[in-house]
Order: sequence, then structure tokens, then C-alpha cells
Amino acid sequence: MELLQEVEIYKEKAKLKKIFKDMEKNKKNLVDGLLNEAAFLVCLQNECRRILQEEGVLTETINATQSFLKEHPAAGTLLNSIAKYNGIIKTLLDHIPPEKKKASRLAALMKE
Repeated sequence: MELLQEVEIYKEKAKLKKIFKDMEKNKKNLVDGLLNEAAFLVCLQNECRRILQEEGVLTETINATQSFLKEHPAAGTLLNSIAKYNGIIKTLLDHIPPEKKKASRLAALMKE
């Protein structure tokens, strides 16, 4: 892994740790691995987006005498990583104590 990618992952993990700083101590140790995975997935998504912007969403595949367009492999990787990231973030949010969660403005308006 390149040094640049490691630095990006470290920065992303620091952002996530700041967001989830209010967790209980015992849960922080438990979810540290999830924070690592979430940070990695964000960097992976950024890399996939960069590749798709440079090369396009479709690639030409040549099979014997035929040539056809199909989805770039980075597009599938991006979609899978987004789904996994969403699952990890949902799990992390479930571990935040209810009193630390801020009610959204919409939820507050609905209660009125």
C-alpha cells in the first residue's frame, strides 16, 4: 500500500474517531476495528471514483470477434463498498448512547 493511501486512511480514521468520541470506553475498544474498516472503505471509494472519472463508467471488452461495452470493475467495487460502509456506520451509530444522539430538526418538528 502506498504511503499516500496510508496517510489518507489515518486522516479518515481520525475524522471518524472525532465523530464517535462520545462512546463509552469499553465500546470504543470494541468498535475500533469498525472505524478502521470504515476509514479504509472511504479511501477505497475515493480511489474508485477517481478511476471512474479518468476511465469512464463503461469499458470495452473484446471477445474473439465481438466487441461490447460493460460496466467498469471499479463501478461494482464502488457500489459494494458503499453498501458495506453504510452497514458499518449504522452499526457504529447503534453503539452511541441514546442521550448523546442529537435529534434531527425534522424529528424535533415532528414531535411538536
